[in-house]
Amino acid sequence: MIRLRSYAAAAALLGTAGLASGCGLDLQDVPLPHLVSGPTYQITVEFADALNLPVDAPVKLDGATVGEVREVTAGDYVAEVDLALSEAVRLRSSSRAEIRLTAPMGTAFVQLLPGRKGRLLGEGDTLTTAATSTAPDVTDLLASLSTIVTGGSFRDVATVIEELNVALTGNAGRVHSLLARLDTAVTHMNDQFPALDRLTVALDRLTDRLAEDLPTITASMTELTDLVDVLDRQRERMMTTLEAITRFGSVATPFTASVRDDAVGALADLRTVLTSLVGSRDDITGLLNGLAAFAKGSDAATPGDFVNFDLTFLLDLDALTQLSSGDDPRVRPGQQGGAR
Repeated sequence: MIRLRSYAAAAALLGTAGLASGCGLDLQDVPLPHLVSGPTYQITVEFADALNLPVDAPVKLDGATVGEVREVTAGDYVAEVDLALSEAVRLRSSSRAEIRLTAPMGTAFVQLLPGRKGRLLGEGDTLTTAATSTAPDVTDLLASLSTIVTGGSFRDVATVIEELNVALTGNAGRVHSLLARLDTAVTHMNDQFPALDRLTVALDRLTDRLAEDLPTITASMTELTDLVDVLDRQRERMMTTLEAITRFGSVATPFTASVRDDAVGALADLRTVLTSLVGSRDDITGLLNGLAAFAKGSDAATPGDFVNFDLTFLLDLDALTQLSSGDDPRVRPGQQGGAR
């Protein structure tokens, strides 16, 4: 029975291989099994250097494989690595990620370092380069070893020290003063750090507000562009109008200067007339009311188109004398005289 099952499995394998060869497929077309089973969610991690991180590389957390690398693409001066993580693993926004090597000559993998603060990461979230790093690779190791073996820049340390001694000889006071000023400047900047931080926050809010109002700003700029185009088309007419206003000003200014004295004198005389009218407003009001009453009474007493009547005026000679001398002309009781 065991042999029959073995033969059947071998036949099925050969049949599958023959079918694949008949369809023009090879072993590279066979999909590799995923490193994690069950539902996953995808996040993007940005690295300054991907260290030749291969696709399908494991993603580890506390020594266990919790995901795999699905895609590595070049972004804006960074390597964007798409990770498929098991939904059983929940990371916060303060988490970190590192690219490490299984051995000095081994393969690369992504090591997750979970954080305790921030919101939970979900589908499509991103960890920026501020939360990622890359472990030294073999190239860095060999470069460091070469520096140690051949001396590298360490040979220049003595030269640097000698040059510093030459530069400081006779200038110790100036260097000390410079260091004191630098210390004062750095201290002042450190004291102003809260203000700088508030300024940064304010600029961030301003940037967000401008981003929210971008459609309105764009529409306003479009309308201003149309307005500028209209003004540009009317520029010649506007210049002609301004020139006409300039000529009018050159004519009006001398004319105004010439009639200014006459106008001032006329206004002064008018002031005297208006003052007299204001002072006599009570008498004028009584006179007008009397004329109105007289007209009404004459209409009622003499119906028709014509009327004959006698009119008697009472004149006060003293009042006329006072009027000519500028005194109060109002009639006083007991000083009336008549003429007819």
